[in-house]
Amino acid sequence: MMDVNQDIAPKDNLKARIFAAGGWNLAQVVFSHTMRLFSNLVMTRLLVPEAFGLIALVVTLNMALTLLTDIGINKSVIREVNGDDPHFLRVAWVVKVMRSSFIVIMITIAGICLLFLGPIFAVPGTAYADPSLPWLIIVSSLAVIMLGMESTTKSLALRRMQFGRLTIIDISAQGLGILAMIAFANIESSAWALLFGMLTSGFLGLIASHIFFPGPKMAIEWDRVIVDKLWQFGKWLIGSSVFHFIATNTDKLVLAGLLGKEIFGLYVIATIWIGAGKTVISKLIDNIGFATLSELMRERPHDVPRLFRRIMLVIDSLCVLSFLAFFIFGQMLINFLYTSDYSLAGEFIPILALMFLLLRYDAFGLLILSSGDSKSIMIISFIRAVSICVLLPTGYYFIGMDGVLMAVALSPLPAIPFVLWRVAPILDYKIKIDVLWLILICCVAVVVYLTRL
Repeated sequence: MMDVNQDIAPKDNLKARIFAAGGWNLAQVVFSHTMRLFSNLVMTRLLVPEAFGLIALVVTLNMALTLLTDIGINKSVIREVNGDDPHFLRVAWVVKVMRSSFIVIMITIAGICLLFLGPIFAVPGTAYADPSLPWLIIVSSLAVIMLGMESTTKSLALRRMQFGRLTIIDISAQGLGILAMIAFANIESSAWALLFGMLTSGFLGLIASHIFFPGPKMAIEWDRVIVDKLWQFGKWLIGSSVFHFIATNTDKLVLAGLLGKEIFGLYVIATIWIGAGKTVISKLIDNIGFATLSELMRERPHDVPRLFRRIMLVIDSLCVLSFLAFFIFGQMLINFLYTSDYSLAGEFIPILALMFLLLRYDAFGLLILSSGDSKSIMIISFIRAVSICVLLPTGYYFIGMDGVLMAVALSPLPAIPFVLWRVAPILDYKIKIDVLWLILICCVAVVVYLTRL
């Protein structure tokens, strides 16, 4: 049996590993988004806008069922004391495969139901009424099983902040997937091209996870103690994932049936760009922040408040700069990169840019999670889910599309007081600056709305 510890270099100091991980993550974000920009520009010239709306619904459904069964296996590998043990990794992999198999069955059932019920109940002209949507959903289940079968040695690399190999493999898989997508679009100009690219990237990522990451080879092993440990940490994350899905995808599910296919596709284009910017910050928070905080919680809990504040200086700077960039240049970006058919997408971006200012509080959520308090994460997600479900219809009724955009952008806001209450003991109750941030964000949101009048 391979000893995992033989495959890695001796542990560097934390500061050096954080800087190295940050460099690799920055490289990945730059290359990834450059390729995504290139593919998006090419595909908008090969496909009609509704194709992007259809694939957004497919991805949303897959995400829903994935989150419904999420017990945080990757996060358990990162934070558990014995998360790097070969036996732990193999048992966790078996649980992953079982979970993904269940999801595939549910996705297939959903596609079959839509195949028979869509023509009866879907509003004509909406994405739900498109005859290709059920088949796109069914075939997309292949992406889920491939993700579930990825080796947990990939999670082990995240635990150790060894992002060099992760970056190279992810960029390579994405690049080849884009080439496959463009090639397919030249044969058939439809949403199937987007799905084919997604499946190609997933297949390459699966193969690479078993070949190129150092660690034990995956095998079928079972241990009730480990499974129970995974469940004890992850049981609250299931509820959290359900509410997180509602909080982040209610807009797509509702607008797909409310707007015409073309307008909905343009809204998706706008969210793609906002999402691309958010990914830069989220990767730093999720990949580096969680691994760093988990290690500090295990080994040096007294250093958590000081180092967390240093991390937040970087995150706050990125959040503010991103908000300003998209608020000022969002419309110009769409006008420069797309044809006039996509101009309306640029009008959505300035309001959606408010998301960046609230994104800083995601780091506080990871601080709570790294302490092992997964129940509070579920409560936070629940508050956000209720928020979007209330704000979205209210905003649409009173303000129209601008109200929808404000609801989507500001839906995380009502959960922030609870977040600050939970992190106060961890940060020695030094949260005044975070309260001031909250007040400032509310003021900026008012100014942004007034500029639309």
